[in-house]
Parts: sequence; C-alpha cells; structure tokens
Amino acid sequence: MDHTQTQFVECKSARKGNFLRSLTEGIGAGARMVGLHDLPKGPDAVEEAMDSLNYALVMVNFRREPIYMSEAQMQKPENAHYLRSMERVPALRELRANFLGRVAHTSADAWLRGLEELLNTL
Repeated sequence: MDHTQTQFVECKSARKGNFLRSLTEGIGAGARMVGLHDLPKGPDAVEEAMDSLNYALVMVNFRREPIYMSEAQMQKPENAHYLRSMERVPALRELRANFLGRVAHTSADAWLRGLEELLNTL
C-alpha cells in the first residue's frame, strides 16, 4: 500500500464494554480498501491502539489478504505462506482476531452502502 490512514471511534456496548473501533483505509496500486477492527480500550487507548495496529500492518507488509482471508482459504496450498505467517507473527493473529470486515471502494455510493451494511451487522 502506498498510503494508509486510520481513524478511531470510542464505542460502548453491553457485550464488549468500552472499546475502540478503527477504520483503516489503504490506498495503492489502483486498489483501495477499508478494514474495520475492534480493539480493547485502556487508559491510553488511542495511542496504544494506533501503535498496535501500525505495528501489525507493518509486520504483514500492509498486505490485505492475510487479514481478511477465511480459515478455509488460508488452508489452500497457494496461501501456505500466509498460514506460516500466522504461526510466526502474533500481530497477524491479533489483526485477524479483531477484524470485523472490509469494504471495497468501487464508487463513493457503493462504499457508503457497503460500510452501512457492515456496521448494521455488528
């Protein structure tokens, strides 16, 4: 990815308590993607979450696929390198565990509809 930008929103729910929801946009080589993650909220929540998310994205070289790929897809021979990364890179396991979904940028309207649909499922 040539560029990433992350925004955090403080959230509260009966099930999760206080937490941060991050929206990370990655842009590069003609591809755009937004990923949503939920992160625990501590006293220095935003700074810790930003550091954790940035570190994890660097550790996976800003690759989208190992974050959103299903377990079944991960088991395919052509994805063996991602499966090995899951074993060796705790940050990738954390990204996958906190991942809520992704929305592709095909148009502004489609992106907004996709984001609303995703948020309505959470």
